[in-house]
Order: sequence, then structure tokens, then C-alpha cells
Amino acid sequence: GKSVLICSSRNSYSRFRRLFTIPLDGVLAEQLPLEQAEEGSFSPDGSQIAYMPLARAFNVWKRYRGGRTTPIWLARLADSGIERIPRDNSNDFNPMWIDHRVFFLSDRNGPVSLFSYDTRSKKVAQVLPNTGFDIKAASALGDTIAYEQFGSIWLLDLKSGKPKPIEITVRGDMPEVRPRIEKLANRIQSLELSPTGVRAVFEARGEILTVPAEKG
Repeated sequence: GKSVLICSSRNSYSRFRRLFTIPLDGVLAEQLPLEQAEEGSFSPDGSQIAYMPLARAFNVWKRYRGGRTTPIWLARLADSGIERIPRDNSNDFNPMWIDHRVFFLSDRNGPVSLFSYDTRSKKVAQVLPNTGFDIKAASALGDTIAYEQFGSIWLLDLKSGKPKPIEITVRGDMPEVRPRIEKLANRIQSLELSPTGVRAVFEARGEILTVPAEKG
């Protein structure tokens, strides 16, 4: 609670990034003892971190299985020792360490869904079944994980295992659709004078308008 975890290339000699912590009082950032790292999440006691050693190759390329698929590793900060979350060349990302489990997103069973790795039993389990669209992002707080799927926001209660949608209504000002007075002089498409010349008729923006000559 006293520092912010960031990812930066500030100390990199090539196109990769590392993880740093920056204290809230604004002191210079301190690099974690990891040569290359992305998207980290600390263990509850702060002695370990779950992180991606590689940056994601593609954010929208589904089922990528090339040489840059992303694993998630668990590192001991005391000696940089590594434990690998079991996988078979899947894209694993977005780690979230809660209690003794590391939750993460993965496409190992098809569409990207939520999985967990139990650091005690060393087993991976699928937390949310998914036969539809990919889950794009997730964030954890306490016993709740918020995730985004197909433009909707859901909250997953880890105790009950049940997700619920968050109703979001966005109302814009939309000034362009409000009734208002608009100058149409530069939008006139055609015009004609009345037989007496007292009025003129114009076509502008799909409307037919008549104007008295005495008004100019």
C-alpha cells in the first residue's frame, strides 16, 4: 500500500520492459530483481510476484501459438527463483494474486477465460466456463474480480463463484441532436423566387424553406 508497481523500459538496453516500484512520496523508482517483466501482481506477503516475462505479441490475434506466447512465472524476490505456472504454449496474461491462488486470463481451452493456479496444490483450474467471446481484461480487489467481456463489465464473487453484470448507462450531452437555430446560408442546394417576388423558396439539408424578401 505504500508503492505503485509500474512497467517501464527506462533501464532497458533494447525493446523490452522491466517492473519497478515507485513510493507514493515520489522517490525514484526501484527496479525489481527481474531481467525482463510485464504485468505483475504481488503475493499477499510481498515476498513473491506473479508476472509475465514476455510482452504479449498480439492483443487481438486469437489463438496465437507462435514463439511469443506468454507464460506466467512466480518469482521469489529474495533470490529471483522462478516457479512456472503449467501450460502448453497458451497465451497466459493478466495475473492477479489472491490469497494462495494466482488468477489469470488464458486461451488454453479456447476463448480467453479466467483460470487460477493454486500455489499449494500446484494445479490449474478453470474458474469461469466460456464458450463465447474472449475476456479482454480483469482486475482483482479482495474476494472480487472485475472483468470485461464483449463490452460488458462483470463482477465475480470468488466465495460463491457466481458472476453478475454491472448495469452501466452512459448518457451523452449530444448537442448536435438538440433542437436549435442553425444558419443555412452556406448549405443551400437550390432556390426559386415566388411569382410575385415577395418570397423565395430554398432547399437546404433536406428541408424546403420559404423566406420573405422583406427579411433580407
